Amino acid sequence: VLNETGNLEEEFEVLPAGLSEFLHNQDAIRRIRLMYGDSASFDTFRDKFFAWFNGFMVLRYLNEVHQENYVKAPVTSEANCLASIEGIPAGESAEELLIHFRTYEKGKGNRRII
Repeated sequence: VLNETGNLEEEFEVLPAGLSEFLHNQDAIRRIRLMYGDSASFDTFRDKFFAWFNGFMVLRYLNEVHQENYVKAPVTSEANCLASIEGIPAGESAEELLIHFRTYEKGKGNRRII
């Protein structure tokens, strides 16, 4: 999380604008510093971070960021876009795309999709 200098502000500058703004509005720098200072190990810090930045927070982020920074698009359209970047065959339906992505993830492709 922290760069070599320990400067979170510098780390936030390289994030996409929507994410940086959302984290700023959540007072993330202060919260991360508190979590980091209160953790004896990286594993403890990671657990505290993801207890705070949980699925609900991700949902809040997605709902806020799409209004100004991103456009909602059909899943199949965006999945086909990602598939073309990764060299995965295109699909006509969400189910077909899911099968292609799962096959790729199981070792048929160059790297694991995260």
